[in-house]
Amino acid sequence: RGSGHGGFSSVRGAAAPLRVCVGTWNMGGKACPEDVDLSVWLKRDAFDIYAVGVQECEAGAGVSTANQRPKWEKRLSECIGPRYVMLAKHCLGTTHVACFVREELRSECHDVHTAQVITGVGKVVANKAGVGVCFDLRHTSFLFVTAHFAAHMGKVRARNDDFARIDKELFRLMCPKLAATLPRQSSMTAILGGLGGLGDAAKVSPEPALDHTFPPKNAPPEPSVSAHFDRVFWFGDFNYRIENTRELVDAKLGEKTQEALQSLLRDDQLLAQIAAGSVFKDFKEPLVHFPPTYKYDKGTSAYDSGKKMRVQAWTDRILFRAPSNNQESIKCVRYDSVQGICSSDHKPVVGHFEVHVPQENFGSVRSAREAMRKGSAACTIL
Repeated sequence: RGSGHGGFSSVRGAAAPLRVCVGTWNMGGKACPEDVDLSVWLKRDAFDIYAVGVQECEAGAGVSTANQRPKWEKRLSECIGPRYVMLAKHCLGTTHVACFVREELRSECHDVHTAQVITGVGKVVANKAGVGVCFDLRHTSFLFVTAHFAAHMGKVRARNDDFARIDKELFRLMCPKLAATLPRQSSMTAILGGLGGLGDAAKVSPEPALDHTFPPKNAPPEPSVSAHFDRVFWFGDFNYRIENTRELVDAKLGEKTQEALQSLLRDDQLLAQIAAGSVFKDFKEPLVHFPPTYKYDKGTSAYDSGKKMRVQAWTDRILFRAPSNNQESIKCVRYDSVQGICSSDHKPVVGHFEVHVPQENFGSVRSAREAMRKGSAACTIL
C-alpha cells in the first residue's frame, strides 16, 4: 500500500525509500506562540517519519514543563496531520523530542525506547541534555537523538565532551545487555517507563555524577550508541560557534553569496572538530546553504543588536550516520533554516531525507545487536 506521495515512498514497496523529516529548534525559553505557523518548518502530511527536537522550550531547567508539554505535542500533531501516530516522546528539563510515524507504518515499528542523559551543571541540572528515541522498523534500527550542548565561544572541549557523554551513556541505556559485557565505568540512575517512555517515570537509586572531561588520554575507545544502530540522526543546539569577529561575519553575510557562507564555514568550530576526529566520528552533515541560525533579535530576522552583539553562529545542526558498507542508505534532499519563524533568538532547522529500509533481514549484525538491546527502558543518567 502506498503512502500517498505519488509513489515516492511506499510502506510495503520493495525498493522505494522512506521519507524522513528531522527538525530542531531552540525555542528561546518560552512556549511556541499560537500565531507561529509550524507548517513552514514541518511540512504537513509529507513524510513517513517525523523526528522533532526542541531546546529551551520553557524559561529554564527549574521551571516545570508539565503543563506546556501536552500543548506542544498537540501543536506538533495538528501540524503534521491526522494520518500519523506519536510513536515516542520524551522530555528532560527543557529538551524535548517527539517521533511520529505514518499510521500504516506503526505495526512495523517494534522495540521502541527512549533514554536521557543530563550534561548540565554538575551533571544534575538538566539545562543541557541529550534525549534519544530508538526503534526497529522492519529489519532496520533507527536512532534519533536531540541534544543541547554547552554554550559560549570558548567551550569547544565541553561541547565535545557533551557529545561523548551522551553517545556513551545512551549506549549503556539502550543496549543494556551488550553494555553489561563491558567494564562498568559510569554511574546510572534508571527511570522505568512504558513503551517509548510515554508514561511518567520514577527514579531508582541515584548515584554520583560523572566527571565532565572524559575519556582520559590514551584510553580505549568509548562505547557508542551511534555505532549500534543502522540509521542514526543527531539534531539540536550543539552550540558550536564561528571563530571570527562580528564585523567580519557581518561583512561576509552582507555579500549574500554561497562563497561567502563557505568562507565562514571554514571558521566553524563543529566542522573543524569533526575534521580533527574529536566529535561525531563517521557522521555526515549536509552542505550548509543557509545563514547562521543564531543570534537574532526576537521577533525579527535581524541579528543581535544588543550590547553583547553576539557573533553569529550555526548553533543548530542535523547530522546523520549510515553503516560504512551502506553509505547510500541515507540521502539528504533538503537542509535549511526557516527564516519565517521569529519568536526565538534561534531559527528552526529542518532536514528532509530519503532513507532506504530493506524488506528482508540480510543477516547483518542487527539480529545479534537486537538481542543485546532487549530489556532497555526509558532511563536517565545523572
